[in-house]
Amino acid sequence: VTSTSESTGVSQTEPSTVVSIAESASGQTPIYRLYNPGLGKHLYTTDANEKKVLYEQHGWGYEGVGWYAPKSGKAVYRLYNPILKNHLYTTDTNEVKVLTSRHGWQSDNQGKAVFYSGGQVNIYRLYNVGLNGRHHWTTDTNEYKVLPSHGWSQEGVKFSAVQIGKPIQTQFYGVYPNSNLKYADATSLAYERLLEEYYFYSNMYDNNAP
Repeated sequence: VTSTSESTGVSQTEPSTVVSIAESASGQTPIYRLYNPGLGKHLYTTDANEKKVLYEQHGWGYEGVGWYAPKSGKAVYRLYNPILKNHLYTTDTNEVKVLTSRHGWQSDNQGKAVFYSGGQVNIYRLYNVGLNGRHHWTTDTNEYKVLPSHGWSQEGVKFSAVQIGKPIQTQFYGVYPNSNLKYADATSLAYERLLEEYYFYSNMYDNNAP
């Protein structure tokens, strides 16, 4: 079964049908994490096709598996705000109803769950009012601890996972570390922001390691 994400325009398969041999865990669903340097935003998806298209054709960086979700459990919905260009992930059906009916948000995946919450691994949410109300989700307690010193507010545990993922340094299609090469459609501004993000997080973890 396929559907199209309203926010990315990429054809998506249902979460339960996604298989990624290299990154899969038995009985679990990998949550892929991507980053867009031009927008300064992350995207989380179970869909291998959406990951591939955004990475290879639309300038998104790939950051590995953020976490592994259960095959069933509490539904997590993905919303998109076309004005703010923000995504929101929530298990709160009332929040979904209010945001989509009154505040201009749209439901991705035809209003169905994009993945599920459940397990012993906490997934923390942060909020940055100075970045158009952007949210960020992470299983990394150090990241959760450090980001408030950079303007983010901690919002606690919002859902959970069955296993911590396999994060990697942000990889961009056609961009190689310590080089000036860019992917074909990258702008100078996007590439500069890519480097800024890389050095910012490198320094942040080096200086704030527990």
